[in-house]
Amino acid sequence: MGQGTFERAGVTYTVMLAPAGRFAASGPSAYLFDEHERFVDWTADMGDFYTVKNNFDLTSGHVKNIKHEKP
Repeated sequence: MGQGTFERAGVTYTVMLAPAGRFAASGPSAYLFDEHERFVDWTADMGDFYTVKNNFDLTSGHVKNIKHEKP
């Protein structure tokens, strides 16, 4: 669906957005990759939940430079 960036403690992560991972989600699923393109973390609903492993908050404005894919 698109991608953006998220920064925490001086590290910039690439955030890949995907369709919502649950019924009635308030945001898309999000998958985070580090600067070496390694998978780091994810959330099924970035509108309601922090990421699973690192507890990153991807809600409202924390993900920057979002570019949506054209259909």
